[in-house]
Amino acid sequence: MPESLPPITERRISHDPPETLDADRERVRRLLADRAARYRAAELTGKRDDTEYIQFTRGSTHYLVATSSIAEVRSVENVTRFPGISPVIVGVINVRGRIVTVHDLAAFAGRTADMPAVPWVLIGWREISDVALLADDVQGIRAIAAASIREAPVAMSARKECYAGILEDGTVVLTLARLARTPDFYNA
Repeated sequence: MPESLPPITERRISHDPPETLDADRERVRRLLADRAARYRAAELTGKRDDTEYIQFTRGSTHYLVATSSIAEVRSVENVTRFPGISPVIVGVINVRGRIVTVHDLAAFAGRTADMPAVPWVLIGWREISDVALLADDVQGIRAIAAASIREAPVAMSARKECYAGILEDGTVVLTLARLARTPDFYNA
C-alpha cells in the first residue's frame, strides 16, 4: 500500500534542518511518482482499478458516493425548511449565494432518522450542484474496486435502480447523477 502524506497540520516549514526538508521533498516526490504510475497504468489498460468514494452515514445506513460527483462537504447550522413538502427534501441552504436543496436518503429509502444535531451535507458537483445529501457523519475517503460492488438487492425498495450497488458489508454505493434524475428524489 502506498505511503500517505501526513496531515497539513503536521507539516512544518520553519526551523527544520535542510536534511529533514530534503527527506520530506523526496517522500512527496516518491508518493507523486507512484500515484502517476498508477494512473498511467490505468490509462494503458483502459480502466482504473478503483474509484475513490466519500463514506458517510445517514441513520443506520452507511453510504458511499464518488468523490468526483461531490464539490464540497460541510457542516451546516441552518437548513431552511418549508411546510408541506416531501420528507425527502429537508429544506434548502445558501451556498455562496446559490440555493441548494438538502435531501434525506433515509426518507427516500422509506425509513425515518432523527435530524443530526449538527448535520453534514455533501454538495453535488457540476450539473448536480443544486443537490446536497444530508449526513449524520462523514467518515472519510475510501477506494473501492468496481468488482466489489454488487447489484442492489430488490429488498432495497422499488427505488433500487437509483443506487449503483452495495458492498459485501452492506454499504450502499450511490450515483448522485442517477438520484438527481429520479423524480421521486424531489417529490417522493
